[in-house]
Amino acid sequence: TAFLRGVGDEFIYLYGSINESGQQNCYLARSSAADLTNVDRYEYFTGRSWSKRIEDAAHIFSYMPSELSVSFSAHLGAYLAVHSLNLTGRIVARTAPQPWGPWSEPVTLWTVNKSDPRMLPYPQLIYAAKEHPELSPDGGKTILLTYIEFEEYFPHGIEITFE
Repeated sequence: TAFLRGVGDEFIYLYGSINESGQQNCYLARSSAADLTNVDRYEYFTGRSWSKRIEDAAHIFSYMPSELSVSFSAHLGAYLAVHSLNLTGRIVARTAPQPWGPWSEPVTLWTVNKSDPRMLPYPQLIYAAKEHPELSPDGGKTILLTYIEFEEYFPHGIEITFE
C-alpha cells in the first residue's frame, strides 16, 4: 500500500498490510527498480535480515488500515510512516532510521473530531490517512496529510508543522 525509493541504495521498498486475526500488520518487501514487476525476485524483511521466501517475512508494525505513506524526512533525519491508527480517528506517525526500522511507537499527529450529528447505524469510519511529501514546502518541517471520512468520501487535508 506504499512504495518508497530508498535513500542511498538501489531498492524500491513495498509496504503492504495483512489482516491477521483481526489485526492489520504491515510487512515489507524490496526489489531493484529493474526487477519490480518480477515478484519472484523480491526479498522480504524477516525482522533481522532479508529472505527470498515470503514465509520468512515478519511484520514491522501494526494497527493501520490498508493505506499508509512512507517517506524520508530531511527535517527529521529519519523515515516517516503516516497512517490511521485502526479506525480510531487518530492519525499517527512513526519514525525509523532505515526503511525497515526499527519503527517507533505511533505518535498522534491529529485526532479527527468524530462528533457526527447524524445517527449512524455503525461507527463513523475515518481511514486512509497518509502524508504527501511532494507537497511539503520546507523539506518536511511542514507536512500535508489527508484522510477519508466514509460518509462524505472525499479527502480532508491537514497541515502539521514539526518543532
